Amino acid sequence: MTDIRLRVAAVTLVALGLARFAAADAILVNDVPTASVCCLDGSSPSSIGPFAIAGNFVFEGPTGTLLRTVGAYLQRNGEGNPDAGPLSPGTGTPFGFEVLDDQTVRSCLPPPDDDVCSFVFKTSPSAATGDASHFPGDDYLPSRTLSLTLVTATLDVPVPLVSGNRYWILLSTFFLPSQGAYWIGGRSGTGTFAASFDPNLTEFFGAADLANLGTDIDPMFDLAIYASGTEPPLQPVPEPATIALFAVGMLLIVAQRRKIQAKVQSPA
Repeated sequence: MTDIRLRVAAVTLVALGLARFAAADAILVNDVPTASVCCLDGSSPSSIGPFAIAGNFVFEGPTGTLLRTVGAYLQRNGEGNPDAGPLSPGTGTPFGFEVLDDQTVRSCLPPPDDDVCSFVFKTSPSAATGDASHFPGDDYLPSRTLSLTLVTATLDVPVPLVSGNRYWILLSTFFLPSQGAYWIGGRSGTGTFAASFDPNLTEFFGAADLANLGTDIDPMFDLAIYASGTEPPLQPVPEPATIALFAVGMLLIVAQRRKIQAKVQSPA
């Protein structure tokens, strides 16, 4: 029994030492919302969209950082889909996040409407999340009290980031049947907000383009986005406590192996 306990203790110490080698996730982007827009829609006969919204950020950290979690600030509108009747509080259209590289093609309408442009993404998403619609917080209606919640989700695969590159975080209902719309948190910035009214999400309009189309949006509106991930270690040498845990565990394992070998080699 003593040998078994020593083996368990040795393995535990090694595992603790290895766990301390691993880097913790760091917040890469966390915009604080100062404004909001309505609404991100799902699919229904009365839906006009948008069915997807997006914001972007320029990564300024060390190359090799792994983007693992993304998010945005949201609140369920609360009335639900008017075509489906009233819904219980907290019900919302399923939605998820995607991450895309900043590889886009921009085109504009011919004069005199050449102030309205749109763009498409040239590449497929690098990663995506599952449904993120189940989050806490009060509905906007009927009280009309705005209370945004930071909603985050884990990507299906981590995205390696390159310092100086721009990345888009896309939030979409994927044109799924509507169970209600969402208020979206944002802030006044550089106008990097984009929205798609296309069920196939093949065409996006920036904030300035949406304003030129006559929508009631600040042309400098930015989507308040969140991103976190694992940064490469600044120094490969672990702290003394980590080395000690790992070393003690390994010494116990070596001692146990020698003890077992001695028993096997001793004459019966």
